[in-house]
Amino acid sequence: MSYPPNVHDIKCYYISKELARRGSQVTWIRRGDKGDRSSAEGIKLITIRQLQLGRLSEFATVMRMVLRCVALRVQVAYVDEWLFYRGKPTRRLVLAACLKIAGVRSVLDERDPFIDFEIAIGRMPSDPARHQKLRRRQQILLRLSSLIVLPSKAYSDLFASEGVPQEKLLGTFRGVDTGLFKPDLDPAKLRARLGLSDRFVIGWFGIMHPYRLIGNVIIPMIRDVGRLIPNAQVVIGGEGPLRPEFDKLDAGERLPLTLVGMVPYDKLPDYISACDVLLCPVDERFRFSNHSAWLKIAETLAVGRPIIASRTVIADKDFKDLKGVVWVQSTLEGFMSGLAEVHQRYPWYLSQAHEQAEDFDRYSTTSTISAVADRLESLR
Repeated sequence: MSYPPNVHDIKCYYISKELARRGSQVTWIRRGDKGDRSSAEGIKLITIRQLQLGRLSEFATVMRMVLRCVALRVQVAYVDEWLFYRGKPTRRLVLAACLKIAGVRSVLDERDPFIDFEIAIGRMPSDPARHQKLRRRQQILLRLSSLIVLPSKAYSDLFASEGVPQEKLLGTFRGVDTGLFKPDLDPAKLRARLGLSDRFVIGWFGIMHPYRLIGNVIIPMIRDVGRLIPNAQVVIGGEGPLRPEFDKLDAGERLPLTLVGMVPYDKLPDYISACDVLLCPVDERFRFSNHSAWLKIAETLAVGRPIIASRTVIADKDFKDLKGVVWVQSTLEGFMSGLAEVHQRYPWYLSQAHEQAEDFDRYSTTSTISAVADRLESLR
């Protein structure tokens, strides 16, 4: 974990600030070689240096962390799975067991549930025996945890249907920082710099994994969109394993494509604002993509732009009341049809997105982080 935080630590940062605002003592315990200090918000930053003990090094680090929790009289330990032993289920099990023995309640935040995510990105082979072994470890971890935070109500309903006690689950959207993502941004300068002034701009920003339908929807759409919308221009931002596919496309055919690379988190609102409509296709065959509440949908609406998105479970649950979203099938035909509809009736769809941006409280970090903080405080 880094402090001040980067985009990966941002949820921990928002939760920490909210708890500190309420008067709780918040401590970040992390591995590394930096010294201990306190932040401007009064958050203690403690570093545990890893001992060089061969195979016992990680176990020794875990034990030192737990002992530090005991010394500080920590009541609740919040563990973000992305930041601590992601992909190391045995180590996370050891941590959860040691915390429980020490009398510390542990909270596991599964922003992107590990097994489901690994299957969706193609990094975990389709091996039922391996999945079963990992899921058994996961079930033990869930039993040891006092609370499991999931990225949507749809995901918590899925876990509950698989036998996880409902009282242990909190499914909540991560939330959008409406101090950054807001509808009054002026895109004129950025549009002019990117040569987009007279274009109908279609945007996509994200990590370029196959489950985001790069090859099935995004690239074919770039090739065909000019016939549907003559003044269309597609702006693509991000990184990931399929980035070379966009580079080849850009270097080959003469297409309405602008590549902008990885857009920094604090600049993303400007790039969204520079677009007329955004896209969010995902492969709904996977548990991960079907049950996740996609942050890009909410960020786009918070800026006041319409978005065309795959109709997943979220469309009828967490995001069912959102205006400005066009839900379509996860196919090229579905997204092309959605683009034709939005382009034809653009003033109406834009007004819907602006109306949603003005009514965004329940999807903002102010609301969602408060819900997480409430549950954390209830464990004390």
